[in-house]
Amino acid sequence: MFENENLVTLDKALTASREAVETTADDDPELAQRLNNLGIIEILQGLNIHSKGKHFPKARDHFLKAARHEFAHPLVRISAGLRVGRMFLQGREPKMADDVLQEVMSLIPSISPRSNSAEDLQDVLTGVTGLSNLAAAAALEAGSSSDEAAWKALQTLESGRCVIAGLRMSAGTANSADDSSQISGRRDEITRLASQGPIITFNVERARSDAIVVTSKGVKVLSLPDLKYEELEKGLQVILNGGAHSSRKATTASEDSLAKSPFALFQELGVSDQMIEEAVTLDTEEMRAHASEERHIRVKVKREDRTVDGFLKWIWKAAVKPVLDSIDDTEMQPSRRVWWVTSGLMGLAPIHAAGFHAKGSGDNTLSRVVSSYISSFKALKFARERKAVSSPELKMLEITMPTSPSGHGNLNVTFEEQAIRDVFKEKVTKLVHPTPKQVLEHLPTHSFAHFACHGLSVPGDPSQSGLLLVEDGNAAILTVGDLEQVNLEQAQIAYLSACSTAELSNVRLMDEAIHLANTFQIAGFQHVVGTVWAANDEAAGQIARRFYANLFELGPDESGEQQVARAVHKAVVEYRDSGEIRRDIWKWAPFIHIGV
Repeated sequence: MFENENLVTLDKALTASREAVETTADDDPELAQRLNNLGIIEILQGLNIHSKGKHFPKARDHFLKAARHEFAHPLVRISAGLRVGRMFLQGREPKMADDVLQEVMSLIPSISPRSNSAEDLQDVLTGVTGLSNLAAAAALEAGSSSDEAAWKALQTLESGRCVIAGLRMSAGTANSADDSSQISGRRDEITRLASQGPIITFNVERARSDAIVVTSKGVKVLSLPDLKYEELEKGLQVILNGGAHSSRKATTASEDSLAKSPFALFQELGVSDQMIEEAVTLDTEEMRAHASEERHIRVKVKREDRTVDGFLKWIWKAAVKPVLDSIDDTEMQPSRRVWWVTSGLMGLAPIHAAGFHAKGSGDNTLSRVVSSYISSFKALKFARERKAVSSPELKMLEITMPTSPSGHGNLNVTFEEQAIRDVFKEKVTKLVHPTPKQVLEHLPTHSFAHFACHGLSVPGDPSQSGLLLVEDGNAAILTVGDLEQVNLEQAQIAYLSACSTAELSNVRLMDEAIHLANTFQIAGFQHVVGTVWAANDEAAGQIARRFYANLFELGPDESGEQQVARAVHKAVVEYRDSGEIRRDIWKWAPFIHIGV
């Protein structure tokens, strides 16, 4: 894999790293980092075809010692735990993987104190992304009882996701003890959350993929052998790259969302963090093949699946259909509602739109269930327990940006404005080209808010992503961070008819599920309509018109809470089935419901 001169450099680095470890006292906090560095260099030595795999057991031992070094910084221990956990899991030692990963999972509270700012926490939590997914996979692999393993895996996932939002929710409760730790420890509380319909979370790892299904009857796990990590990763690229043609596309700031390698040596050798992380998932023979072929091992997606239509069909067959087939009629409510938990890699997938959408086909999510999304179980619990003002006044705050500052295209918001007038009549506060301050001042006194504007995505710092407004003739952003400071006691529905308001823009913070739509939900809106990719002008107007027309038409088995999700569902189905639109997935599929 490496040129001769690089092998010499690597040999020198190995000698120096071993010496650093040998001369460091056992109680020195720096020992764990030096062990971690040594383990990585051993991995790189193992990539050499001539090594015959002798370096990998040494690397594993170094990572294990680093993960269990009680004097080390928690992030160093977590980093080492992730690597050794992968090696144990790949080496078919799931019990060892489970033990060490649960140990480092217990360190998460120590790196996320309430005193830290959201920005600081984001920096810290990039170092633990993927930990809960890997630990859950190990728990399932090691579990002797499928029921107990499913429960343990669910607790593990929940304790490692949406840490920042969890602190925000805890601060907003009357009893600060009523936080995520309680929901992680009580099975009856989890199953009560599913009284209105099943809640499904996916866990996709290279070692295995599963769905954990929570119903009012209990918690169960469903193995999904066809849901391959590599294929999902490839397919998601189609989604992430596909919406750029939209008139409401997100402007992406120039920040690099991927952390750089901390070691100058690795940069010199052309070795990335991703290569190291992939390396520890391979066994010795695979690693040697990896080195001899001088390429990364990847499972390729079939050519026909490299389209959005192909991806939606694949995700239906590999994940969504098996899950829905596993839920019997006694576990499904008459409303046919389900909640999809959206963190981790599957949090990027349009699960609600999975399947075959040829005319007359019922083999798709839309035909089977009414989908809602939620970032975590604790977020769903928080939203249901948070009491809005009783019978809040029906008032709409309409925010539109028909023209935008230089560099951003104009928007046609006519359809949306008319749809709002038809429903809310004179009870509309209309803000055209407002400043962020004006919006923040009006939000607390309105039960409905509709945004028709552009957005800004900042992958390196999602809390600074937001909606594009204006101030003194220049672009101004209503950020995720701004919304976290607002108390929205009257909030009911936020309709975000802007670009990618429910898209996870930073893969290094996937477990946090930070995006604008989730922030509106955590801030107090019980229901949020968002988009998982950029919305088309025409589609935005058509969906809004149908949504508001459907909103106040209760079905015989519906409550007010069910009504909002069904209005979104019905609007999407009606638009998809109109004319030739069903063929244009980019137009009808991005709109989703988030909330209770």
